[in-house]
Amino acid sequence: LLLDDAASERQVRPLLPGAASCAVLITGRRRLLGLEQVRTVILDLLPQREAVALLGRLVGGHRVATEPAAAAEIVEHCGLLPLAVRIAGARLSGQPGTALSAFARSLADERRRLDVLVAGEVGVRSSIGLSYRGCRTLEQRALRVLGAVGLPEFPAWVVAGLADVDVRTGTETVEALVDAHLVGVAAVDTLGEVRYRLHDLVRLYAAELSRSDPPAAVTAGIERVAGAFADLLGRAEHAVHPGRPAPPRRAGGWSVDDALLAGIDSDPRTWAASESRTVLGVLRLAHAAGLWPVTVLLAERITWIIDLQSDWTGRRGAVELGLDAARRAGDEHGTATMLARRADLEWDLGRAGAAVADLARARLLHRRLGYRHGEALCLLGLAAVYTDRGPLRRAAALLDAAAPVLDEVRDRRGQAELLRLRGLLHRDRGELAAAGECLADAAGIFAELGDERWWAYVTRGLVRLRRQQGRLAEAEQLAVECVASFQRMSDRRWEGYALFSLAEVDLDRGRPEDAEQRLRHCVELFTATGDQRAIGQALCQLGEVRRIAGDPEGAVAVLTDAIERIDEEGDP
Repeated sequence: LLLDDAASERQVRPLLPGAASCAVLITGRRRLLGLEQVRTVILDLLPQREAVALLGRLVGGHRVATEPAAAAEIVEHCGLLPLAVRIAGARLSGQPGTALSAFARSLADERRRLDVLVAGEVGVRSSIGLSYRGCRTLEQRALRVLGAVGLPEFPAWVVAGLADVDVRTGTETVEALVDAHLVGVAAVDTLGEVRYRLHDLVRLYAAELSRSDPPAAVTAGIERVAGAFADLLGRAEHAVHPGRPAPPRRAGGWSVDDALLAGIDSDPRTWAASESRTVLGVLRLAHAAGLWPVTVLLAERITWIIDLQSDWTGRRGAVELGLDAARRAGDEHGTATMLARRADLEWDLGRAGAAVADLARARLLHRRLGYRHGEALCLLGLAAVYTDRGPLRRAAALLDAAAPVLDEVRDRRGQAELLRLRGLLHRDRGELAAAGECLADAAGIFAELGDERWWAYVTRGLVRLRRQQGRLAEAEQLAVECVASFQRMSDRRWEGYALFSLAEVDLDRGRPEDAEQRLRHCVELFTATGDQRAIGQALCQLGEVRRIAGDPEGAVAVLTDAIERIDEEGDP
């Protein structure tokens, strides 16, 4: 017995046979969870190969074989949805003279895609509409706002914020949309939180419907979610990088529940990493909506986790959006903050001149506003550049100017960074004992704060110092500990830098083969994280290894590659 398109258990129960000799196959848009002794099979999207094969059966295998790339493009535009592929195939089978590439181009326009995916009385829009009309009012409203914002994936609480309901109601609403097959489960993250997504065709349908909603309602939802993310990221950053006062939460406004806060507190770094893609999407939405204050706040608070992920494009985009929003709002404090954030990015990319320019402008703004702590942090940033590039006297003067302010506001992180830079200055001047004291004190503060990443960062500076002192066994042990720390934190970029330090110890101890192996791994890590400047540095060291090994031609080839990469980054 086949019961097709069943809407509810009440509709099905009177039709179920009483004899065990009869089987029943029920199809429907919702899961009928109230039926007993039922085996549920959820029909998912087609694998691409099967979707292309289905298209070939409908339009003729020779057409697909002639234009395989266009066939693949068509099924992708159909979102691998069987109904959409079947409609596309029906349209093309009735148009034997139409090239698959031409049809693919018509589907590429998202504004027309649902208009194209109609064959007779069958259409994707009408099929989704049946499911939509079977939803309750809140579920329909939630779907429309999800279509309006177009986030690639999202947790349930984001839907609650967009719809202005509590997290429990938002979660129930999302689950109802999942039952209706209008929202899909994208993944379950490492903290056990379910992440959802809209199928592209459902998103287009929902976006069409959302155009009849008041724009102010969508904007208010974006502001609620952006503000909540800013609060949560501030909380997570304070847990990962302690030592400064916790950032204040926004006064009033919509907020998440205690269960989510507990999950964030259990592993703030992992939570922030899992949300970074969604946060970047929300940041772009907030900027597009002209929500300048919350855009600045969110941009400021997301940069730390994008930095840990070595997402250079995302980090650049976030900083520029935040800076633009601050300028449009006439927010000098926000402008100074975002200039400092951009300076951090420029320095990480080896662009010392751009970093100095941004830090100098940020410092002047902080001074004009009377924000001495912000000015002191800019002085630290400038000192870091001059410590690396010189002149060292200038770096020392900047540190002397920053020190009393950092002591006054009891900024333990700032004090530790100042000690780190003083240690590097002493080391470069040959004052090795003083350097060791400063670096050890800085590492001690970060250990006391529970900041493993910055402890490892400072300890890497101690590795070079121990090499200069000839204490190679100690240098090797410290380098090994640094590598292990960065591996625990899944920080692949700084794992590469720690391995680089370990390779230098290998060379000092007469182990060029080990050094070469580690340096090649460094290149792999830096390539994976897009750090071209670091790739160039690793290749320079590899060239030296090849020279020591008596391979001048290999050394020249590697060094030529290194020079080209460093030139691309504009690093003198």
